[in-house]
Amino acid sequence: MGDVIEATGNGEFLRMRDFIVATGNGADPLPLANKASQPTLINKQSQSTLASSATLFSRWSSLDTNRHLQSLSRKAETKRRTNVVTSHWKDLLRVSLSALPLLWRQLVIVAVWSTAVCLALLLPVDAFQVMRVPLNSMPFVAVTTITLNLLLAFRNNAAYDRFWEGRKLWSQMRSNIANFSRYAAAFDKTSSLEEDLAKQNAIRLLPQFANAVKDSLRFGITRSSESSKAQQHALPFLHTSIPPADIIMELQQYLTPRPIMKLPSQGPFLAILSALIEQSIQLQRIKTTPPPAAYTIHLKQVLFIYLISIPFTLVRDLRWLTILVTPLVAFVLLGILLISAKLEDPFGDDAVDLRMDEYVADIEETVELVLLNMVRSDEAKRSLDWIEPCSVLNAFNKGQF
Repeated sequence: MGDVIEATGNGEFLRMRDFIVATGNGADPLPLANKASQPTLINKQSQSTLASSATLFSRWSSLDTNRHLQSLSRKAETKRRTNVVTSHWKDLLRVSLSALPLLWRQLVIVAVWSTAVCLALLLPVDAFQVMRVPLNSMPFVAVTTITLNLLLAFRNNAAYDRFWEGRKLWSQMRSNIANFSRYAAAFDKTSSLEEDLAKQNAIRLLPQFANAVKDSLRFGITRSSESSKAQQHALPFLHTSIPPADIIMELQQYLTPRPIMKLPSQGPFLAILSALIEQSIQLQRIKTTPPPAAYTIHLKQVLFIYLISIPFTLVRDLRWLTILVTPLVAFVLLGILLISAKLEDPFGDDAVDLRMDEYVADIEETVELVLLNMVRSDEAKRSLDWIEPCSVLNAFNKGQF
């Protein structure tokens, strides 16, 4: 029975291994398929399985696999960005991703102000005795600290919610595009080469939709001309500034005359198109709805008053060290405010923004994999020649163990 199990499972294992390597690592599946054609223990069903596997991989390799390999390479290159979550102590030295490069001018101004306060209060004859004011216990600073902390916490939480919501919408968009391409490849039957080509072009509009959403979030929507629309049909993967709604209309016009729209299975197609429109609008809502101006202005004013008051609170106890401590306090507070401002609009191309280029590359890769696996309607009923699981049970009943 062990020989039968090895012979039964060997072809399936090699077939699955070749599929994973070919689709996951971008390697050429043909050498692995050739190696799989020479197993040590096989039966007739295993031979037919391996032969079918080699034919299937040959069909894949005859298609445009260069685009798939380029997509994998682009994805690997994108993942080498510096905006990667780590927990190493060296993160303390990653100044490029911190707020310091953008705040050094404000910190210099705060340090200069602290120096001026120290010079005014420490150099003359005991200014504290003259003023007779307990500067180290100013009630204004204590009250302002509580209010400022609440405002900054609310601002930071609201900004991160926008960032996280944008990421979820991109994930939902990728899922819907993958499902639409899968449904179209499986249920939209074609009977001619022209219909097959039109079907592939329609599926290739899906990553173009993701590109259009990305461009609209970064650069705004510009109405495309008729020439650019014609170029879009000729080169589906060309990055143009076509509004996302126009691409959905193109997909709707393709689906309307198709026989699949007369069947009960039309529901998922229409639902996915509606979901894509909704997700693009939700992303635009995040992009075009900033926090209220009155709230932002008030927060900045309170923070400014707090920072100019800090030196008067610290100078009596810390004296000349106030010049060093005050910029540190300013760095903490201004850094939170700056990070919140960055997270409010996560659709740029900075290192701290959402990696939309990587998301679009993943969508293109998913669609390309669907196209590589898509077959004509006359081959849709082709058997995959999987080995029946009952062969092991039959061998056991015959006493081959």
